[in-house]
Parts: sequence; C-alpha cells; structure tokens
Amino acid sequence: MYEIVTKILVPIFVGIVLKLVPIWLEKQNEE
Repeated sequence: MYEIVTKILVPIFVGIVLKLVPIWLEKQNEE
C-alpha cells in the first residue's frame, strides 16, 4: 500500500518543487 502511495506522491511532490524553484530563484534575483 505504501509503495503505491509513494509512487503517486513522489512525482506530484517533485512536480510542485520544479514549479516553485524557478519562482523562488526569481525572487532571490530581485533582492
């Protein structure tokens, strides 16, 4: 059960991180 949940949540988490990192870098560049 946990293996299935992990396979589903990990790609979602990675996708969110990849979307937030560029936004975070832009904010860092502004400062």
